[in-house]
Amino acid sequence: MDSVIALIARWESLGRRALPQRYPRGVQLALSVALLLLVGGALLRDLMYLRSVPGMIPIDDVFAYECYARAFWHGTRALADGPLIQYCGDHRWLFWTAPPQAFHTLPREYPAPSLALFSLPLLWPFASYSMTYMVLLAVVVFSVTAYLVVRRLLLCAAAFALYVLVGGWATALARYDLVPGVLVLVALILAERSRYIPAYLMLAAAALLKVYPGFVALVLALQQWGAGGAFPRRAAAVFSLAILAGLLPGALLNPSGFLGPLSYNGIRPPQIESIPGSLLWLSGKIGGDVHVRLTYHSVNVLGTLAGPVSWIATLLFIAGVALVCLRAWRGQDSLGRSFVLVLLVMLSTSKLLSPQYLLWLFPVVAYVEGLRLRWLAVALLTVLIYPYGYGLDLSIVRLPDHPLFMNAILARNAVLVAVTIAYLTVPKQVSTVDQAPAPNRDPRRLQPRHTLVST
Repeated sequence: MDSVIALIARWESLGRRALPQRYPRGVQLALSVALLLLVGGALLRDLMYLRSVPGMIPIDDVFAYECYARAFWHGTRALADGPLIQYCGDHRWLFWTAPPQAFHTLPREYPAPSLALFSLPLLWPFASYSMTYMVLLAVVVFSVTAYLVVRRLLLCAAAFALYVLVGGWATALARYDLVPGVLVLVALILAERSRYIPAYLMLAAAALLKVYPGFVALVLALQQWGAGGAFPRRAAAVFSLAILAGLLPGALLNPSGFLGPLSYNGIRPPQIESIPGSLLWLSGKIGGDVHVRLTYHSVNVLGTLAGPVSWIATLLFIAGVALVCLRAWRGQDSLGRSFVLVLLVMLSTSKLLSPQYLLWLFPVVAYVEGLRLRWLAVALLTVLIYPYGYGLDLSIVRLPDHPLFMNAILARNAVLVAVTIAYLTVPKQVSTVDQAPAPNRDPRRLQPRHTLVST
């Protein structure tokens, strides 16, 4: 056992972003081509499999995206525009709470700007919406992998493909969470090259799709402030104006429905896959008043402690983000490490943690850390939870009674908590060997104000 632990410790201590320079160029080229072929083959396999899966209508998020897009653009005519659209008004799913109105009906659970993404497959009417959508996401996955290969970050490319295609096997192509995750990665790469305005624009675009990248932008601003001695007012103004420009159309078209997603997600109880939800479920094993219900299209934990647990999680979220911001301002973490840490804090303290939420994290950790056992473990446990765990029982509310389902959730959450605590308590600078090459980078930018000893 000691030898296994020593081997893991040795692996984790090595740089895992790029192949060593001693590798012949021909070998690196051959490995790069092999990786791209494997990723392309895996994506084709996933496309064919997901296309052939029967009975996905009630549970497939892509179906909901089509409902929202057609409702916004076509109104009542949406019912006749697709054979599956009739299910959108089903009272069990409540995608539409009233007859749809063109340019008025907004998504009930997603930000209004997400319609820009949901509408893209409608531009290609020659194939089914779901297939077109999944092909677009497959192009995103392949493009990011190819970019990292071109940057000669072969291990980062392999890590990105592994984390996304394993941990997101059933979600990467069938959800849209990978898009803001990739936008945050692009913002990190741009910020490393001191191209801050485009970086903030990428974060603004991501925040319009999912709220969480707004906190990443705050961390970036404080990192710049601590390194340069002045708050980046111009960049912050660009970010704010981009957010307002993205929100304004939805607010004008439907002022009441525009704020719907905030209330929809705000009143949701803790989800069983989240860390607060799994802890609440564990309290039921020691006599707490806990019961599991299928609400808001997810398995949630209800009980007398649900409210206090949600409030405690919110307070921990605020405290955690504040601590990350303080560390960023003091220069205690590299820029990439700050990005990873704020994402970890948000995922660890959120009362919602659907399987696709890990797609927020995987692109960034693949670029910052490369191949690491901890992230591969998170990916494997996530795919074990979904889709495999959710297939253990036809009654979804009985799933927590299966040890495999809950053990996978508790193990994955334990890894996330352990890594988050390690990030918060162990200062560690990224070494120069582990840094990605960034041409035209000003070495005076984003340097920490304090010198730390690497651990």
